[in-house]
Parts: sequence; structure tokens; C-alpha cells
Amino acid sequence: MMNDLLLELPLGIDLIKILLHLLNFLILFVALTFLLYKPIIKFIHKRQDDIKKQLDDNANLKKEAENLKEEYQSLLKNADAEIEEKQKTAEKNANALANETLNDAKLKSEEIIKNAIEYAELEKQRIATEMKENISDIAINIAKEILDKDIKKEDNERIIDECLKEWSENND
Repeated sequence: MMNDLLLELPLGIDLIKILLHLLNFLILFVALTFLLYKPIIKFIHKRQDDIKKQLDDNANLKKEAENLKEEYQSLLKNADAEIEEKQKTAEKNANALANETLNDAKLKSEEIIKNAIEYAELEKQRIATEMKENISDIAINIAKEILDKDIKKEDNERIIDECLKEWSENND
């Protein structure tokens, strides 16, 4: 009787079927644990290792990128300094060339002015000499006609020199 009572519970529930289903579930759970647990755990560990490796690789790449960035920044600073130095050198060279050209131009202009003054002085002397000769000839001719007498050339040149001296003093 008790067996019958245990086997048949109210609402048509069969205890043996429930125990068989629990046993099946337990066998299935154990089988799946042995068959699937190790591969899943292995897959999860492998996935964790891959992720760690990727994180390490990313960290290494980030460090390399930072090193390259620092290297490029130092190269840029060096390049900026080098460019600035070259600009200063070029500016100094340009200033030196400009000063040299200016000095050459001053020397040439001074030489041209000196030559022009010398040429003007020579022309002045030549013209003065020609004037003396012309004036003395004219004065002698005029004096001969006026006085009808013989005048010495030395006296006439002395008079002309005195006149020219007074004339040049008045013109200066």
C-alpha cells in the first residue's frame, strides 16, 4: 500500500517518472559537463589569453607610437632651430653682401667724382691758358693799334694775369 501511495500521487503525478527525469537530467548534465565544459573553459581561457595578448600588443604599439611622436617632435624642434640658424646665416650673408656692394658703390662714386673734379680742373686750366693766349693776342693787337707803339709781351701777360686773378676772385 505504501508503495502504491508513493507511486501515485494526487493530480496524476508519478514519482518514478519524476525520479527518472531527474536521473536523465543528472546524466545529461554530467555528460555535457564532461563533453562541453572542458572545451568551453579551454575556449574561454584561449579567448582571455588572446585578449590579453592584444592588449599587450596595443600597449607596446602605443609606447612605440609615443616614442616615434617624441622622436618626430625632437626632429621638428631641431629642424626649426636649424631653419632659424640658416635664416640668420642667410640674413648675415645678405647684410654683408649689401654692405660690400654699398662700399664698392661708394668707392666707385668717389673715384668718379675725383676723376670728374680732376678733369674739370684740367679743362679750367686749359681754357684759362687759351683765354690768356687769346686775350694777350687781342690786347697786343688793340694796344698796337691804339698806341701805335711796340709793347712787350711780358708786360701784357702780367697785366692779363692780374685781370684774370681779379676776375676769378670776383667769380668765386
